[in-house]
Amino acid sequence: MSLHPLKLPHCRTLCFVTGALGDHCLLWPIMRALDGDVAFIGQWSAVRLASRMMPHVHPVDGNLPDLSRLFVGSAKDEVSGEVAKMLDQAEVVISLVSDGHDAWAKNIWYLAGRAHHYFAQMKRVDDPKPEHVLDDLCAQLVRQGCELQPVLSDLRVTPDGPVVIHSGSGGRHKCWPLDRYEKLIEHFLQIGREVKVIIGEVELEQWEASLRDDWASKYDLLILDHLDQLYDHLLGASLYIGNDSGPTHLAAALGLKVLALFGPTDPRIWGPKGPGVQILAPSSLTSMDWLDADTVCQAAAF
Repeated sequence: MSLHPLKLPHCRTLCFVTGALGDHCLLWPIMRALDGDVAFIGQWSAVRLASRMMPHVHPVDGNLPDLSRLFVGSAKDEVSGEVAKMLDQAEVVISLVSDGHDAWAKNIWYLAGRAHHYFAQMKRVDDPKPEHVLDDLCAQLVRQGCELQPVLSDLRVTPDGPVVIHSGSGGRHKCWPLDRYEKLIEHFLQIGREVKVIIGEVELEQWEASLRDDWASKYDLLILDHLDQLYDHLLGASLYIGNDSGPTHLAAALGLKVLALFGPTDPRIWGPKGPGVQILAPSSLTSMDWLDADTVCQAAAF
């Protein structure tokens, strides 16, 4: 159950987004570039993280009933209270949930009638054009007159912090083999580095209990059940290593040194954005078996 505030912010700019954690984090450079207070409207746990990092960003739960109604054709006559007031007072609306021609767009044009409206859509996963999703979104907005230059986080350097490793992803095909992660973890432990290994709900569903118990007995295994815990553990890391996943995008957005492991997805399109990101990727898309543990150990010294 979402614990969102009952009183909504009345901000100059409203930015609507859908999708998972990684989609939200890819928008942080756009959030930083926007003037004045911004209401970031999307997955509650994800938009809250943006507000923790950027004081001018205010989180709004996109699953609020009145906001969910915007996808229905008659919603303009049903939205009331704080949501209606928030929309009515907006000067700029940036939407990544609509193409600008559907029921949602018509409702927003009516309820936020005084605002300038800009619509952009995330690239499809199968889009062959090798343009990064952030650059593509900005280009769509610029073509509509929304001038902005995305701003990355400053580099966050914590030399004595632990190495944080997240071995999972929403898609199993994007996960580097666990036996190679074990070799990587053992490498850091042998050279005297502190290592924290993070797993979340996806890994709890996919892993056998015996594997989880084995890792818990050998490593500092952190089982996290909400994103605020992930955020807090990442902040003090000296290095983060992970697959193409939401936590990897979050680590990059926070300004950490990040080593991102890619194989079947194209980092030119979906790579994490941050000042300390290094990506290991094959010359052409392939399975994660392409990457050996020695290569990752050597790259981790950057």
